[in-house]
Amino acid sequence: MASRRERLAEIIVADLELGVLGGIKEHVRQLLRATNTSGSQRVWAELEHAVKATRMVEAKSLFATLRAWRRPLLAFCRTRVTNARSEAANLTAKNLKRLRRGHTNHANYRTRILLYTAVRKAG
Repeated sequence: MASRRERLAEIIVADLELGVLGGIKEHVRQLLRATNTSGSQRVWAELEHAVKATRMVEAKSLFATLRAWRRPLLAFCRTRVTNARSEAANLTAKNLKRLRRGHTNHANYRTRILLYTAVRKAG
């Protein structure tokens, strides 16, 4: 019985588009693993070359999104710091607000958020 990697390799060999997208995915993965500016710029150039070599709309769309986020991506590669905690806190606040269908009293809204996060940390 073939392993998952062997089966995936067979599928990629059989389907050229999947192979191209798999290669581009690996370039993105390498970009996120880079830990310095020169390494991330080298991988960025390889990724750009791979995307320009294909006619696939999906790859070009992905690269357009990455290009829009290039500075934050390179900053992440250099510092390994994200704003994930603040984004999670904002999402929690938005979800609570959505559940309550709007708070008219800001103090109650703030208290509700603090209680919700305290319960999640305790439990």
